[in-house]
Amino acid sequence: MKTIIRTIIAAAIFYSIVSAQGVGKIYGTITDADNGLPIPAASVFAIGEKFGAASSPEGEYFIVNVPEGNYTLKAVYHDNFVIKENVKVESGKSTKVNFELPVIFNTQIDDKFEQFSLKQLPENTREELASLKQAEPDKYAIALKEAILKLQRSITDKLQELKIKLHAVKVGLKKLKDDYTILQVGEERKEVEQKIKEAIAEEYDLREQILEYQLQGMIQDIQKLEKELQKYKAEKQRIIKSKFESIVN
Repeated sequence: MKTIIRTIIAAAIFYSIVSAQGVGKIYGTITDADNGLPIPAASVFAIGEKFGAASSPEGEYFIVNVPEGNYTLKAVYHDNFVIKENVKVESGKSTKVNFELPVIFNTQIDDKFEQFSLKQLPENTREELASLKQAEPDKYAIALKEAILKLQRSITDKLQELKIKLHAVKVGLKKLKDDYTILQVGEERKEVEQKIKEAIAEEYDLREQILEYQLQGMIQDIQKLEKELQKYKAEKQRIIKSKFESIVN
């Protein structure tokens, strides 16, 4: 019994110590050192720690619940990185750390990266790169990666647009379902029913487009995205064919 009590007391003391330790936040932007443009999908993390974040389409990142202390931060994008030392985090405060990354690629290129990347680029860009590969192979890898960076920036802009549309559709769908529950049987209820079906189909169309753009931009794990895309396509077909009662419920 005494052993159990001592264990409980020790656990309580440990919990109080951990709870008392203050936490803060690290935030900032990651931009191209040459032109100041935001860099999306870059990584920021504290060396030797287990926390970090990825930059948004606007190049912004946020790391929350960081224990107070001094850290060394590293920002990474493709082959490039910048390190900032002695970053101080204080309890209840936000620490701003901006990074400017030189987007200069090395001339080494993986075969799988090359094959996948070329499929995502427009035909005229592929033709230009093919000519460059024959004429100046040393410059080819850099040109390919620069083309992918440009593609990713346009994709992140499109993703932001689609996510805004998806949010609006979900808000409208919730209102339609609320309206449907209070309406009695009649033409007005049937009209709302049809609008709900259309809204649900639109929601899954937008989700599918988002996944396709993410896959195209290699922003997340490719295999995971391919599985998600197939799942949404199957789910969309199921919804279109199903009865209204199963959609609402």
